This record gives sequence, C-alpha cells and structure tokens, in this order.
Amino acid sequence: MEEIFTTGRENEEIVWDKLHSLSLKKLPKLRSFYSVEEVASTSDQERQMIDTHMPLFDGKVKFRNLKTLQLSAINFEKMWHNQLPLKSSSFQNLTDLMIQNCCNMKYLFSSSTLGSFLQLQNLNIHNCTVLEEIIRIDDLGIHVELPSLKELSIKGCPEMKAFIFSDKVAFPSLEEIQIQYMDNLEMIWNNQLEDFLDNQYYIYVEECGIEEIVSKEEGEVADRTLVFPKLTSLSLYHLQELKCFHPGIYSTKWPMLKKLNAIGCDKINALELFGIQEVISDDQLDILVQEKVLPNLVELGLDGIKTRMVWQRQFPEILFPKLISLEILNDELAVLPPRILQRSHNLERLSLQDSLYEWIFSCEEVNEQAKIKSLHICKLHNLKQIWKQDSKVDAIHQNLENLVVRSCGSLVTLIPPSTSFQNLTILRVCECSLINLLSSSTVKSLMQLKEMEIGYCKMMTEVVTGDEVGIEEEINFKNLKSLELTSLSRITRFCFGNYNFNFPSLEKFNVVSCPKMKIFSSIAASTPMLRGIELDWEIYYCDGDLNTTMERIHEKKNAESSTKDCAGPSAQHLE
Repeated sequence: MEEIFTTGRENEEIVWDKLHSLSLKKLPKLRSFYSVEEVASTSDQERQMIDTHMPLFDGKVKFRNLKTLQLSAINFEKMWHNQLPLKSSSFQNLTDLMIQNCCNMKYLFSSSTLGSFLQLQNLNIHNCTVLEEIIRIDDLGIHVELPSLKELSIKGCPEMKAFIFSDKVAFPSLEEIQIQYMDNLEMIWNNQLEDFLDNQYYIYVEECGIEEIVSKEEGEVADRTLVFPKLTSLSLYHLQELKCFHPGIYSTKWPMLKKLNAIGCDKINALELFGIQEVISDDQLDILVQEKVLPNLVELGLDGIKTRMVWQRQFPEILFPKLISLEILNDELAVLPPRILQRSHNLERLSLQDSLYEWIFSCEEVNEQAKIKSLHICKLHNLKQIWKQDSKVDAIHQNLENLVVRSCGSLVTLIPPSTSFQNLTILRVCECSLINLLSSSTVKSLMQLKEMEIGYCKMMTEVVTGDEVGIEEEINFKNLKSLELTSLSRITRFCFGNYNFNFPSLEKFNVVSCPKMKIFSSIAASTPMLRGIELDWEIYYCDGDLNTTMERIHEKKNAESSTKDCAGPSAQHLE
C-alpha cells in the first residue's frame, strides 16, 4: 500500500470530522496518507523525487476531531508539510501522538508546524534510529512552544545528541519526562533550566550517554542553586558517563521530591545527588539540619557504595527524615552494614538486589524501634542466611508483614527454627535451593499469614518440616487464604511429619508442574472453605479435605490416561 486513498483533483480538500483515533502500522511502502492520481507522463525519476519530498500528511486532509495518532514501521522522511498553516485545523484536537520504528525520519516537527498542535498532551517516540531532532528550528529568531504537552517519552533514538530543551522551545505544561537508550545524548537541559522546572513532577533517564544533566555555558556564574519546586520522582539508571548534574558548583533543592533512584551511575558522587559536599564540617551539618535537603523523600534506591557513603555519618536523619523505603543494589560487602538500619528510624520497606551479601542481619544490635514491614530479596547469589542464628533483630521479626525472596541459590535456611513472625501476612519464595521452607515450630507463629507462594525451587522436598521443639499434632494456618505451589519438581508432600493440617480460611489452592505430589500430607488436611483446587491449570471440585481430593484427582487422571486412545470429549472436571 502506497497511500490510504487517492483523489483525481489536485486542490481537493478532505475533511474527516468524526475520526477520533488513527493507527497506521507496518506499512513500509506507504508514501502518503493522501495523494493525487499521477498523470501517465510522470517518469520513475520524477516520481522518486516527489516521494522523497512528500510528507506523510500534507495538510489537505483535515482531522478536526482526531485525538490519538499512532504510527509504526513506516518509512517516511517527513511527517508534516512545512507550510502547514499556523494553527491549522488539520490536527487541532490531537492530544496523543505515538511514533515507533519509523527509521527514515530525521526530525518530527519544524518550528513552523508547531502551531497546529496546541492540544498535544502526550508524545511518545520509540526506536526511530536516525532521528536527530524532535523540533527543527526554521527561524533562529523565533520562540515556539507546545503549550499543552504534559508527558514526553523518547526511547532508542541513538542519533540524538542534544535534547529539545533550549531557549528557543518552551513547554509550559510539561510534567513527566522519560528518556531511555540514547547512547549519544550529551545533555538534557541547557543552562536555561529554570524555564522548565515549574511543573516538573517526574523525570526518568536510563542508559544514555550523558555526562551532565544540565550543561554549562561559557561565562556562566558557577555558584548557583538549582531548585526543583514540584519534582516528586527522579530516576537515573545505568548512566555510565554521568559525572554531575552541572559542571559548575551547584547546590540543589528538592522540596517535594518523594522518590529518588540512582542505580548504575558509577561516576557521580553520591553526595552530589543531595547537593552537599563530600567533606562537610559540623557547622555545615547544623545548616543541613535546619534546611532538610530532602524533607519529603520517602523512597530511595542506590548502589551499595553510594549507600555506605551516605550512611557513614548522620546524613540519613538530616537528608531524608521521612524515608520509608530503601532499595540497595550492587553491593560488594558480605554483610548489610548494621548502621543502615540503626540510622533509619522510620524505614518500613527494605529491598536488596544483585549484591554479594552472605547474610543480611548480623549479630550486632539493631535499633529496637526498627519498623521494617516489608523485606524484598532478589538475586543475592551468595546469600546463605537472612538472619544469623544469634542475631538480635527481634523487632524486625515482630513487625515484618511481607517477605519476598527470589533467585538466592545458596540460601540454606529461610527462617531460623523457633523464630516468631506474628505479623507476617505474605510469603513468596522463588528460585531458591531450599530443601524445606519452614519448621513446624515457626509455622505456629504465622497466625496472620494470608498468602504463600513457592515456585521453581528444584531442591525442595517439603514445605513444612518437623522439628524436635514444640511438636504438636495439629498445625493451624488460621488466616491463610491463598496457597500456590509451582514447578517444585522434587516435592512429594507439603509435609512428611504426622501432623493434622487445618486451613479454615483457605479459598485458593493451585499446584502447577509438581509431578511427584500425589497427596498433600501424611494425615488429614482440612479445608472447609475451599470449593475447588487448580491442578496444572485444570479446576477440580474439593470435598473439604485436600488429601482425599488429590487422591481422587490422580486416580481419575490415571484412569483417563489408560483410555487416552478412546474417542470423545474430555470430562468436565468442575462439578
């Protein structure tokens, strides 16, 4: 397809009043949305010349109520006609524009066309590999703007070197910026930064070649303060060349910032993120106490080395007194430094990823006021224990509500025997080498547990194992509502011990790819609220006892297997 439709009259104008959404995808031969029938005398050379300079939309088709436009995998070089009339009715109500995999386009807008996009609110440009500019300035003496633009996302445009923020282009309503995979991008803002900060709420930058966020121009005064008055979220991921926010000596203020992530930015000093010097006197500390550099920060994500730099002195209480969530990645230490917990009095959520910890909570004292409610652990391949046997972290045990452990292949013990987790409500374990998950004495303390998920643990033979301390005949999961077991290739039973299991609240029980599990436990497993169980994505009626139900299911499956060559539809399993 070379055009969407063709007309025989050159000056004919087409109006589509009722079209609200237009999507054009995978049309590699498309030359134009609308074209005039060619006369027979048009040569191939003339046609090629016309095609090269032909815009996808030339202004003769009016989309007066079009709100959403999506273009993907189209080989146009120019999208709009440069002579598109100022404030043209062609796209006067367009609010959302998405362009993806259009690999011949070097720029999206010219300054002369911007007047047609006064209502544009969301702009997404992804994988346009030769794109050099978003807005090409035709006349250096003019100033242009996209007055309604709120969200801007640009990904995978490696030829872009300078971003669109300059003293020639204004975005008075811009709130969110997302920039990813721009290897040659040198900076985001020039020194005219103040013009863009009034409405900024969200900035996300990942895998770009930038050395600085804000460039410095010759003759610029070095000692200035950057204020981000409304910014609530700043995320910087894997910016290997980033050295600073600004090459001059700047201080920064983030009065409304609630979320800050700086991961894989090895060349930038951690303290520069917070606008303070690496060496700081006691007098300067007093000033920081008064100013509260990040007074509203509640979520923080840092590499291990940056975390230690910040926590080595009394910075946490000073910099972010309201911090609730901390994420640490890429730490090379064998133990999580205890001072991180000791100096984070309000911390409720701790996430640890891709680090070399062998254990997390050591035997050193942890603040008795510790309030950690959620612990997420992922890809700690050297981790042997979360809690050392003699660690003094009772406050963490007692307050923990959510425990998630993923991809910890060396983990020997999840929870020490006889440890009490009286408030734990969610437990998820995936891709670990545990032989069992919990001791019977620990299970007795899980009175608030509501969800349990275990998956892809190839060494696990049982979930609950008996111990010699406090053995009772019944194990009661009083509040457990959901139990899911997935890809546990060695498990044959939930527990080998002689225990009666009681699940008075269980409503969901799923077993997927656990081929050896033919029965739930050695004795009874009462499930009065469970109406059906899901076994390998098929649902079966449950009669109130998991053992008798699973035995019945496997007997039925064996019978069906022995007659698999018989004709006829499969039986309905849910009765």
